[in-house]
Amino acid sequence: MATKVLFVPSWYPTDEAPVAGVFFEEQAQALADRFDIAVLVPEVIPFTLRAWLGHAKGSRREVRGGLLTFRHHAARPPWGPVRLAYPRLLRSFEWALDRVEREWGRPDILHAQVTLPAGWLTARAGVRRGIPVVLTEHCAATTLPLDDPECQKMAKEAVATARVLAVGPGVARELAALGEKDVETVGELVRTRFFSPAPEAERPSSGELRLFGVGGLRKVKGFDILISAIALLPRSLRESIRLVIGGDGEERAALAAQIASSGLDDRVRLVGWLSREETRSLMRWCDLFVTPSRAETFSVATAEAIACGKPVVATRSGGPEFVLTEAAGLLVPTENAAAIAEAVATIVRGSVQLDPILARKSVESRFGEDAFVDRLSRIYGSVLRERP
Repeated sequence: MATKVLFVPSWYPTDEAPVAGVFFEEQAQALADRFDIAVLVPEVIPFTLRAWLGHAKGSRREVRGGLLTFRHHAARPPWGPVRLAYPRLLRSFEWALDRVEREWGRPDILHAQVTLPAGWLTARAGVRRGIPVVLTEHCAATTLPLDDPECQKMAKEAVATARVLAVGPGVARELAALGEKDVETVGELVRTRFFSPAPEAERPSSGELRLFGVGGLRKVKGFDILISAIALLPRSLRESIRLVIGGDGEERAALAAQIASSGLDDRVRLVGWLSREETRSLMRWCDLFVTPSRAETFSVATAEAIACGKPVVATRSGGPEFVLTEAAGLLVPTENAAAIAEAVATIVRGSVQLDPILARKSVESRFGEDAFVDRLSRIYGSVLRERP
């Protein structure tokens, strides 16, 4: 009988937001080839009197992406930080676990994704129920408000209880310091069977130089720096470039204004949120992928572009250094538009030797579907063997 693993992501796709947390869904789907996987999603919902009084308590069940998925929630109070909802969320999490056990069976492992709230919830529930807990941190300091003493206490409890994994070495160092324990760096899943080079007939014809970047339009993603870099390119090169930026967020209006003020309306385009299929199409369309982030824990998009056979310019922002090899592209400092412009020009002019086939093989062997499932299989086996 297959090991039952209950995936507990801190957020998860919905029909209204199909891209939010899609990497959690893709990981669960990949693991379902070898394990019995169900998903339990803890959600903090906006305050309403009905939700706060508990009339909407409990969980709902659906099948999403081929996986049995339970969603449970607690209302955020009308004041104070979101963590004030966590005790109520824990109570509804326990109710939801009871339902999971009735309808799916008792999990052998609880696998939480991100320390707050999922890691803390599973740590508490796992201890009570005698179920081992695995915690993968994808974001670390970018999502853990550790200046809040209560949040720090919750995070330390989760790290102390679980077998802790990190998607990148920077995250591993942060968690090791938080819990004073060993943290294993495992990377992210990269769907190299899906993100693959375009068939010959679909490859873009030569002409303009096509650049692509994708991510949430937030300050941390550094798209303002990329736009500044395009403006710094020599005019002859700049006038041959077409840059497409995929994603949406609070910085969109500011980026649009920057594009206009830089005279780049005919060179740079913001296209909004993209489906996974649209993202792959644009990765195959582009000549060069750029990751200008101020901070990254892994950078799945960078790895996906390499898997599509594209050269990459990326910043040394914490994640790309773990992903890129010399065959894949160039690394540059963060907050440095001139360095990005110089790296783009270097690759365009063919001044550096890259090997897209070798680069793809490196990503596939370390982070592809088989590598990811093999790695988690080893970890799950170890956790079960160590169980009292």
